Amino acid sequence: VLTKASDAKGNLDLEGAISTSKALLERFREKTNQDIQELQELSEWDTFTIAFYGETNAGKSTLIEAVRILLGDSEKLATQQKFKELAKELRIDPQSLAALDESIHQLESRLSESQRDAETLKEKLQGLEVQQSVQLEEIKTTIEQKRRSLSVWQRLVFLFKKLDEEKNLPARELKLVQFRARNKANLDAVAAETFKLSQELNARRSERAQVESALAQLVPLQDGNIIGNGRSDFTLQSHAYRFTVDGQKFQLIDVPGIEGDEKQVMSSIEMAVKKAHAVFYVTRAASPPGSGSEGQEGTIDKIKRQLGKQTEVWAIYNKSATHPQVLNGESLINKNDSIGLGDMGKSLTGTLGEETYKGHICVSGIPAFLASASCLVPSNPHFKSREKFLSAMS
Repeated sequence: VLTKASDAKGNLDLEGAISTSKALLERFREKTNQDIQELQELSEWDTFTIAFYGETNAGKSTLIEAVRILLGDSEKLATQQKFKELAKELRIDPQSLAALDESIHQLESRLSESQRDAETLKEKLQGLEVQQSVQLEEIKTTIEQKRRSLSVWQRLVFLFKKLDEEKNLPARELKLVQFRARNKANLDAVAAETFKLSQELNARRSERAQVESALAQLVPLQDGNIIGNGRSDFTLQSHAYRFTVDGQKFQLIDVPGIEGDEKQVMSSIEMAVKKAHAVFYVTRAASPPGSGSEGQEGTIDKIKRQLGKQTEVWAIYNKSATHPQVLNGESLINKNDSIGLGDMGKSLTGTLGEETYKGHICVSGIPAFLASASCLVPSNPHFKSREKFLSAMS
């Protein structure tokens, strides 16, 4: 009886173990199937894929935009063609716009000067007119006083005779009338000139407003629209740009910045990284990625979590160069940059491993973009930056 009971218990334990094993295997099978499905959905078998990954405002989109222009991305070429055709149709060019702006500036200065001159002349003429009016009143007062002081006999005499002041009075009154007429003519002439300048200025401003309206049509087509403005939420979704160069297909994925509200971009970042055959970690800092504190996940922690399974990771140090002077040295990077990049390499090698981290490349994205961009509206800050560089170099 004891033997049968022991055998029954053993059978129950074995069945339980088998049941547990089956459940675990089923979960493993489901997870494997999910991984296989995800791999099938994300994998690019015939297109080498590189993800541009990094902090907000590191210049990922700037680098990609420069590459799109330089390598003739078909989508970029089509947009540039539309820009040039529309600009020609609207008859807009930077030189004409600059001439129009200069004309407006000159008219504003002339109008302001004309208005000042008109006001000065008006005050001067009013002063002279008041002065002559006062003199005329003084003559009238003198005549009245002299008339009152005449004797009876003198009054009889001056019934047929005029005082000297009375003889001069009509001429002085006529002179005042003529003076007022000349003043009015002068003021009318100045007012007419001011009005003419005002009309011309309004016409130029109206023309400028029409140009602005036309420029608004060009804005969505200009180079650099994918470049962010520093906001952490500028790029919320990954976007792939496909190229074919010398028969080689590849694509570059612009990944949202890993800073800011990561909940909004986490899925997009993870999908892009999983799809990529290689990752370019783009940074503006020639120093190791920051670590977290007090429970906060730092950049190096995010890199380890998001790129830990990658097979190939390169760092791209995007040297900031908003002024031509940065490009005048013998090398793009200085001694401090070199030391910082060495420390960054040690940090990334320690985090990702020697097999994964391949080293760093030094570039400067803004000058590359400005040198290659050809479709920019004059009001675009990039247009002004390009003019600054062109004033210092070819």
